[in-house]
Amino acid sequence: MYRGYMLARGRYFEAFRTNFSTKIQLFLNFGILVPLVVVSIATASQVTNSYKRDLLRTYERRGRTVQENLLKNRGVLADTASRTALVDLAENVSSLTETDLNLYDAQGVLLVSSQPLIFETGLLSPLMNPQAAAALAEQAQPRVLLTERAGSLSFNSLYLPLRTVIGPERANVVVGYVGIPFFDSEKELDNKLIELISTILNIFTVMFILFLVLTFIASRMLTSPLKVLTEKLRHTTLTGQNEMLAYESSDEIGLLVREYNAMLLKLEESKQELATQEKEAAWREMARQVAHEIKNPLTPMKLSLQFLQKAIAEKRPNAEELISRISQTLITQVDVLSDIATSFSNFTNLPAMRPERLDVASILRRCVGLHQGEPGAAKLT
Repeated sequence: MYRGYMLARGRYFEAFRTNFSTKIQLFLNFGILVPLVVVSIATASQVTNSYKRDLLRTYERRGRTVQENLLKNRGVLADTASRTALVDLAENVSSLTETDLNLYDAQGVLLVSSQPLIFETGLLSPLMNPQAAAALAEQAQPRVLLTERAGSLSFNSLYLPLRTVIGPERANVVVGYVGIPFFDSEKELDNKLIELISTILNIFTVMFILFLVLTFIASRMLTSPLKVLTEKLRHTTLTGQNEMLAYESSDEIGLLVREYNAMLLKLEESKQELATQEKEAAWREMARQVAHEIKNPLTPMKLSLQFLQKAIAEKRPNAEELISRISQTLITQVDVLSDIATSFSNFTNLPAMRPERLDVASILRRCVGLHQGEPGAAKLT
């Protein structure tokens, strides 16, 4: 039992973890199903009660017809000793009204019946129902309808008094009672109820299927803007262009769309700020690199000039050779510094790559010549 409860509980919460359109459809279907069930039950109850009232009126109308036909033969009713006349009267009235009937005397003892076999086999007692006798004799009710049983058969019986005028006093006395069993009443009621329930179920099924289709369409229409918004959010990027949504309604989805568009505007501002910060950071890094590249050759250039000054002051015999070599090296380094400055000024418009051949040995000789004045300088062979 606990396992079944946990399984049902898990399915209940699983239903609420479905997508939004399914939740809308479930709630709409539930909101439609409950009123349909309530209306169907109320309609079935109302129609059933109405049919029972109509059936009761039918019983009463047939009972009055039987009562009137019997009272037309007051003499036969008063002479209970003439059994043959009573049997003929019961058969004639039963045939005329197409109704089974049982005639009882004033004490509630059976006289004749249109279905004597029921009493002969003992399915029914030859004595009138005590409740009917009390209601008609003691409470003086004009009629009484009771539910009786004959074996496994349940049926309704209508009891009416038979009154006639007797004696010089013209006293209106009860000379007997008539019981009218309606053996098909329960079956007829069940058939009517089955027919009613079948009709209600057919209407209910058609309406529910129709509402299922309508709620499906409605849920798709209600969630379509959310799906578009979801798709836009999925493709929102920091590098590409983001498109704003157009939604004219001012409902909750419209509020969400407006917030989304406002978010895109803020995102564009953030992208511009980020691009500016990245550009500034790149410029700072480039300036640092350029400063480093410029500073690297300055110290050896200074040392080379100092070495040249010393050589001239000492009047070395190779001074002219040193002047020529160091001057060429300095000119080359000045060209390098000029290229660095030009590249720095063209940083925002980087040129296309132009591969070219380089004389690595010549470059190494110039570098060694540039640093030759430093203590412990390497010698290139």
